[in-house]
Amino acid sequence: MTTYNGRPAKIVLAKDVTEQVKAERELKLSEQKFKALVQEGTDMISVLDSDGFFNYTSPNFQEITGWSTGELHRKNAFDFIHSDDLQQVKQVFEQVIKEGKGKTEPFRFQHKEGHWLWIESNGSNLSESAVIDGIIVNSHDITDRHYYTKLEKLERDILEKNTLSEISYPNLVKQFLVSIVNLHPQMKCSIMQIRDEKLYNFISPSLPEEYLQEVHGAPIGPNEGSCGTAAYTKELVISENIFKDPRWEDFRHLGEQYNFSACWSQPIFNSRQQVVSTFAVYYEEPTAPSDRELNTVKRAAHILRVLYDSFEKERAEHQLVLSEQRFRSFSRR
Repeated sequence: MTTYNGRPAKIVLAKDVTEQVKAERELKLSEQKFKALVQEGTDMISVLDSDGFFNYTSPNFQEITGWSTGELHRKNAFDFIHSDDLQQVKQVFEQVIKEGKGKTEPFRFQHKEGHWLWIESNGSNLSESAVIDGIIVNSHDITDRHYYTKLEKLERDILEKNTLSEISYPNLVKQFLVSIVNLHPQMKCSIMQIRDEKLYNFISPSLPEEYLQEVHGAPIGPNEGSCGTAAYTKELVISENIFKDPRWEDFRHLGEQYNFSACWSQPIFNSRQQVVSTFAVYYEEPTAPSDRELNTVKRAAHILRVLYDSFEKERAEHQLVLSEQRFRSFSRR
């Protein structure tokens, strides 16, 4: 028995844990702040290990990308990135590991439904943090911004080329359609001209020649596919599934033969409000237009009208010059 001054005593060992308690409180506070930031923020936040595998994704990942936290956990982030963008994203990731911070250029991340989102990301190496223990990546969806920037640029480029009059009307229209397909890679575009109440192919850079021959000279009417109906009604026609749309009853075999299931068509008007052509969009799968796709179709119709009116004006001026030349030549006789 231990005694002290002749009396029984107990030995009590004490340790100052003030700093430990303080550190634990700070860690808990940091965790609470991180959770609040993740749950209330608009950006997507993820934590990756040094090989790029997801250890954590914020709840809004599913709302934006379609992928749930469970579906992404321990999946490699690079597997969701478009092959054309993969190298630059990997380079930035390596920079974050070595230098502590890095920011990507816009890159494409695959949505669960298969289409591509445009994303920008900032990364910080917090591998030494007890809270994070990894590479924290703050990402935001810039798909809308990227889309409108690209669309406005291609519109400016086409209108500028039209003003310079250095490119023929058919080639200018072809360039415009190719640019639209680059903006919406799943689209196939076509322009049909109207002559004598029938439709004839004008520019269709992404459709099979055999299909174009089959629809060359197609009639205009209320149930004549998307283009024939659009020309007849003078309104946008959206056929989300041609195999269920009565307007395609006589043409469904073409969808089976040439592998398309959806077709939307917008009539193009001249300055006298006459339908002179149709602008059509084809998809391999049954598809309803998204807001961006519908916006593209309507804005493309406006640009195509401007190009057509410019072409008609130039042709009329040329015809006037020829007429004056013939008149002067006749007068000299």
